[in-house]
Amino acid sequence: MTNRITAGREFLEAQVPGLYAETVRQVVAVNGVVHIAPDCMLMGIPCPDSPRTLYIVFACAQLHALFGVLCGLRDYDRVRFKRGFKGNEQMRERNIREYARHLGLYDAISRY
Repeated sequence: MTNRITAGREFLEAQVPGLYAETVRQVVAVNGVVHIAPDCMLMGIPCPDSPRTLYIVFACAQLHALFGVLCGLRDYDRVRFKRGFKGNEQMRERNIREYARHLGLYDAISRY
């Protein structure tokens, strides 16, 4: 298994040196979510127009680990994200638990 802490940090630092630390600082400054574990790195901020929605700033994770973390965040019902790295992808918004159920992950995650 790839260590997502190392992979995520290396990816961000390859984009711009110091981007990892700067991203963590900015997310913490707005009371966002920073979850760093070997199977999931997630950084997100509350959406200003929808306080129960989490905007994912950066994620490097196995899908089941990511949804395990997202389903455990009781302050958020929805998640906004862009897929890909180029920044020109369309913004998506999903209900966290319904999307996990759609992917077939919710039953496995809800046992924890």
